[in-house]
Amino acid sequence: MDIVLATDDDLPAICRLAYQINTTHSRYLPQMFKAPSHIGFDKSYWKDAIHEENGICLVARVWDKKAGKLEKTEVIGFVTAVLRQNTSVEFLQKHVYCRVGTLVIDEQRQREGVGGKLMAAVEKWARANGAMELRLDVMQFNEGALQFYQHEDYQCVSHLMSKSLHQSD
Repeated sequence: MDIVLATDDDLPAICRLAYQINTTHSRYLPQMFKAPSHIGFDKSYWKDAIHEENGICLVARVWDKKAGKLEKTEVIGFVTAVLRQNTSVEFLQKHVYCRVGTLVIDEQRQREGVGGKLMAAVEKWARANGAMELRLDVMQFNEGALQFYQHEDYQCVSHLMSKSLHQSD
């Protein structure tokens, strides 16, 4: 498996993986996440993530050896991240941090170390670009992701809470 920078050629695979996570998120939090209408409905969003000026989009690509040569098979995961820095809020630290946007591993390939390798690559990139920490959000329903990040030494520092104002009859 190789961890490499994503290109526009990876968009179909990224959209396929994003469809998996978007379907799950919309099932658990329909008030927050719109159910995807089809694979690729969010292609422009992921294309922007690939080309983010202060960001990175990495893919995990598996290779297959056939007839004595390596042949690309498929993208089995991806991660997006961006560098940020507070410059306006006086009571917050001014250091650069890396905000991880999305990490998706194909549902059929989870628990194979792919997520750890993608996150290690993001961490290496963040350090090389002066970041002092990594930050990310995890939905409360996503127990597998919560366990993964705890195993990777992430600590909960905040809880985003929500209250519906929609009144049902």
